[in-house]
Amino acid sequence: MWDYQTDSKVNIIKIVENYIAVGSQKTVYLFKTNGDLIWTYPVSGVPGTVALSRTGPYVSVGTSAGNIYLIDGAGNLKWSYKNKSSVNTIAMTGLGTYIVAGGTDGTILYFNREGTKLWSYTTGGAVNQIDIASQGQYVAAGADKDGYYLFDWNGKKLWSRSNKEIYFWAIHVADDGKWLLGGAGKFMGSSTEMRISNNVCFYNTVNYAKAGEQPDKNTQTTTPIPTETTTTTQTTNKFPTANAGADFETKVGDAVHFDGTKSTDEDGNIVSYKWDFGDGKTSIDGEPLHQYTTAGVYKVTLTVTDDKGDTGQDVMYVTVKETQSPVKGVPGFELPALLGGSAIAYYLISKRKKK
Repeated sequence: MWDYQTDSKVNIIKIVENYIAVGSQKTVYLFKTNGDLIWTYPVSGVPGTVALSRTGPYVSVGTSAGNIYLIDGAGNLKWSYKNKSSVNTIAMTGLGTYIVAGGTDGTILYFNREGTKLWSYTTGGAVNQIDIASQGQYVAAGADKDGYYLFDWNGKKLWSRSNKEIYFWAIHVADDGKWLLGGAGKFMGSSTEMRISNNVCFYNTVNYAKAGEQPDKNTQTTTPIPTETTTTTQTTNKFPTANAGADFETKVGDAVHFDGTKSTDEDGNIVSYKWDFGDGKTSIDGEPLHQYTTAGVYKVTLTVTDDKGDTGQDVMYVTVKETQSPVKGVPGFELPALLGGSAIAYYLISKRKKK
């Protein structure tokens, strides 16, 4: 457990993987889930919506003053954009490659990570809920007193459904664009405190889901901060350095904890892990738990991928020895079995606490 005193009332919290983004009345904070403060960034207007990339380094923010920010893992502003009305909702792809935002003026804005506005669209109502597919190919939006929308990543409206009486409280689009879910409700008069209905609607959009080519033409660039010149023109990516840990010995059936989170990337962030344990088993967890069933020496390979798509590898060796004869007792309750179960339980509980 941990706590932190912000500079004012907390307005929004978002958790993704091992990171937490918090917006007070005037500042955005990025924490690790263990409570470590990574950075703070002051914004103009009250931050009412935040989104994080899957591994946490990029944070996008929308404020009541109409400002949109993209902040990197070191707390540096990548770029900002000024909308003419409040930004109520924002979403981002898993690697932070694309960002989409919705405003009270009904505007939908779609950017890439470099701050280029790729397209915009004006709906018939305030856009309070928006979602983007994990790679950015599809965008779903809910516009109050207007309806549902599905777009491709070039801004083409693929599908819409009118509903003039609802207010949206959630929306989600499938990664392949073939369906979307909308959470909506009606209110008594104009008071949002008097909700009289709640509905979750599922729409099959399989016949409309055609993403088209990746958006890379006819772009309009936002005004970046001066320090971005070097960053945006950089063409050479430094490969990540994988760290699988030191060689070690274990016994057949023991629960073994592997840790790849000490891997680093000098000019970016590591976004995925892949373990090959040498016995035909694999894992994509940063800190997996594994058991060997046969004695021997196993070559373990860790492959990490950074946010530019480049990879690094590290190899370690695990020597697995036969277990000693179990202490006899009630069948099914021999000592090694109990210890193995305890190790797994301890690992899972400690890992949960970390999160």
